[in-house]
Amino acid sequence: MMQEESASTTEKVKAKDPEEEKAKIVNLVMIYSLIVLGIKIIVTIITLSLSVVSETIDAIIDVLLVFVMKRGIEKSKERPDSRHTFGKGRFETMSAIVQTIIIVVIYALIIENALDSIFGGKIELELEGGIASILVIVGLLVSNFLLGVFLILRGKQYTNDSLRVQGYAYLFDAIRSIIVVIALCLVLAGYDLADPIFAIIISAIIVIATFLSTKDVFANLLERNPLTDEDQITIIENVVLIKDITGIQDMRAKRVGNQIFLVMTLLMDNQFKLKYCHKKTEEAEQTVQSLFPDREFEFIFHVHGF
Repeated sequence: MMQEESASTTEKVKAKDPEEEKAKIVNLVMIYSLIVLGIKIIVTIITLSLSVVSETIDAIIDVLLVFVMKRGIEKSKERPDSRHTFGKGRFETMSAIVQTIIIVVIYALIIENALDSIFGGKIELELEGGIASILVIVGLLVSNFLLGVFLILRGKQYTNDSLRVQGYAYLFDAIRSIIVVIALCLVLAGYDLADPIFAIIISAIIVIATFLSTKDVFANLLERNPLTDEDQITIIENVVLIKDITGIQDMRAKRVGNQIFLVMTLLMDNQFKLKYCHKKTEEAEQTVQSLFPDREFEFIFHVHGF
């Protein structure tokens, strides 16, 4: 009976393992992205629409982003080594920067093509399967919106930036799909010029949204302090309340991936033994973690005597 209860408990723990849950979510998102890509390619071939082409390219980028997210989560589980003493979160950061460059270049080319169509008089669009294509895009709009909300909530639950960013990406997809539907409706009504104009609008939105979503990535790369002034004041005020810790001489923080490395020098009387000082650093670590339970910390605390 005891063995059965123990086995049942182990199964529950495994079922709630956040790393396994994140891996399952990423695999499902990858399958979804590939299906959406296939559908958008078919719609592009049927409609020959610039707006839908930009949507299809965005679907390709979504597959790339999901692949990078998958690799990032896999890398984040690896332990630090002699060449990556602070972990391997920078791999994800550099990948995001490369993706930003690719996205900007691709959509700059789409904007150039659309401008050529407008000013060069090259608009010769025969939209086939228009209503059916609109219905397909509306369906994808709804599914992208729901998946985006799901990923954002799961990202907050597991404190994972990659899931949250990908969730926002799908929400942006839903917004862009609305614009594509409007463009296709106008084309069906005989306003062919709407297609390149809306292609430019969609591409501009993607570029702007990409820069906004990578704001934290660049802050990460520049090793900007992830703790606000209020956070630092809160930490200092609570740590000095611990018995025999009289102050904090230095405090630094950096983010690597999802981890925040916090370095502090605690001031204590010289009369205390090393074992007791070590116990106090553990109390300080527990205090800081309790103040920010939704963040993942790696503590490097030193004791300085006086």
